[in-house]
Amino acid sequence: MFTTNQTAQGTVTAVAANFLYSLLFLFGLIMQPLSGTQVASWRVLMMLFSLVLLVTVLKQWQHIFDYLKTLKTPMEWFLFIIPTPILGAQIWIFMWAPVNGYGLDVTLGYFLYPMIMIIVGRFFYNEEMSPLQWLATICAGAGIAYTKPNN
Repeated sequence: MFTTNQTAQGTVTAVAANFLYSLLFLFGLIMQPLSGTQVASWRVLMMLFSLVLLVTVLKQWQHIFDYLKTLKTPMEWFLFIIPTPILGAQIWIFMWAPVNGYGLDVTLGYFLYPMIMIIVGRFFYNEEMSPLQWLATICAGAGIAYTKPNN
């Protein structure tokens, strides 16, 4: 197994990102009685403010401008912009769902992504999995497959 300081940093970063992402789920509940759309709008505004602040504090504006200068063709601009509506829809769904009682459904949908990555890594890139990784994958799959009947 490949372990380095970067692996440890990546693991800590991934766990921290998932923890912070779970707090965003609660963001919609904390801001009630706002609607899911209003909560998503606040989230977008706060993300924009935070991003501008971070880039300013780290003095990285030149890197952004340099990257934008590399976009020459309409296809490059299209590929640069196309994730925006996808991310916007994702933000809206993740803010709308908890406020409207669909939080668990959306969360289970998000758990599918790592499972897809496991499948791709194992079967398309022939990555080897230890018995413990197989057990974790089976447990995660069982957790996703389990559905509580609505009363």
